[in-house]
Amino acid sequence: MGDGGGAPGPVRTLTAVSIPHLDPFGQAVREDEDQQQRSAYMQVFRGSGAERALLEDNARKLRQIYGNFVPQHHVDDYVQRLTEPGALTAALNWYRATRFNGPIGKVEVPTLYVWSTEDVAVGSTAALATEHHVTGPYRFEMLEDVSHWIPEQAPEALNRFILEHLLAHQD
Repeated sequence: MGDGGGAPGPVRTLTAVSIPHLDPFGQAVREDEDQQQRSAYMQVFRGSGAERALLEDNARKLRQIYGNFVPQHHVDDYVQRLTEPGALTAALNWYRATRFNGPIGKVEVPTLYVWSTEDVAVGSTAALATEHHVTGPYRFEMLEDVSHWIPEQAPEALNRFILEHLLAHQD
């Protein structure tokens, strides 16, 4: 990306972890039964009582989101941070603001997308279709037997992919 005069654009590379390009993701949410089931939680997150429901009973439902995939000390840290005033609302506002009703456009910069086969929130339909929405160099990495929480479950692999991506596209 540039201004035609050789100056770099504001984003030189992109790394996406778990979440695919929103155009194929939106299409999968609308048309793919598997993705619709995986995304059902979004309606709960968008609801006006989401904060209360997630935080009641010592944040029981919020803790359940992380399941057995994330080490307990990370979960405790996340819950502590999300119980700070306004923090959970800010996090949930992404879900409240996201709409899948119009194209975002192609990604033109070198892109790395890391997805995992046991992701409970994102199915393979949108993950595999992301490459069709990137016009720049594209690398897709699929981690077997890892959940949605890639940074917590496979930090070494993720870090290796990111470093390789950045080194391959440094100017």
